[in-house]
Amino acid sequence: MKQVVFGVVSFGIIACITAIVMVIETMDIRETQLKSHLSGVMSVYMEKLVAGELPPDYSIEILEQDIRDELWVDIDGEENLSKDDKFNLDVDILEFDYEKGLLSVQAIERYAKLNGKTGEVVCVKTAIVDRNEIEDAQVSYLIGDEIYRKYIYRGVANDEGLEIYPPAEPQIQGLEFKYWKNQNSNEQVDFPTRVKGGATYVAVFE
Repeated sequence: MKQVVFGVVSFGIIACITAIVMVIETMDIRETQLKSHLSGVMSVYMEKLVAGELPPDYSIEILEQDIRDELWVDIDGEENLSKDDKFNLDVDILEFDYEKGLLSVQAIERYAKLNGKTGEVVCVKTAIVDRNEIEDAQVSYLIGDEIYRKYIYRGVANDEGLEIYPPAEPQIQGLEFKYWKNQNSNEQVDFPTRVKGGATYVAVFE
């Protein structure tokens, strides 16, 4: 009898530990993905800021909504958000200084956890651009021979080039997107990566 009780208790403890580990891993993955997506979207708006495409009187409310919309699209490229009725995404502009080229954003993602409760991850990213150190990098993303996205990234570069983030993952019915590869070297690209001048990346599916 004691062995049975011990076995039941041990199983319960292991189950609890496993559940806790799964929750922590899920939060870590979501936080990493949110940081990556937010950095990518912010880089787009920093490019617009530096290029003068955002007017000095650009509304904070409009900027928040624009960033949220693009962030939602990027996240939805990896997850089917329609299946998560608890999913919610809030974006707050903590600081926006047109003259200094400064943008600080907080994103809060709420989602359904495995136990049915609502989980939450918070990400804060700040970008500052020195207009005297700006460089451009033109990057094309291909599916086969067809252009999926073509961006001109603009921002602060170091000796290895400009740091860039990928677009939302492409989708082909019946296939799973695996990674982007460099068209010249055929090597997998690990984002964020740095580009000097320009590059072409090709989507790899299985």
